[in-house]
Amino acid sequence: MHVLDPDTKMIKGTLGAANREARDVTPKFEGYHLYNDKTEFDAFFDRNGRRYRTGMKASDAQQNDIKQNKK
Repeated sequence: MHVLDPDTKMIKGTLGAANREARDVTPKFEGYHLYNDKTEFDAFFDRNGRRYRTGMKASDAQQNDIKQNKK
């Protein structure tokens, strides 16, 4: 239902950038956020659409990061 909601937008971005870069370990995941401003829910898929998938209510900091990726 989240994906079909007309308020959900697909935004090219990354996942795990701040935590991973701060620890200097595995690289961040490149892919797409399916983010809804009204529900604040975010689902993420890597570029292949299957390697890394997650869904969560985005924190304030995550919402700001996602919105900064909008083009």
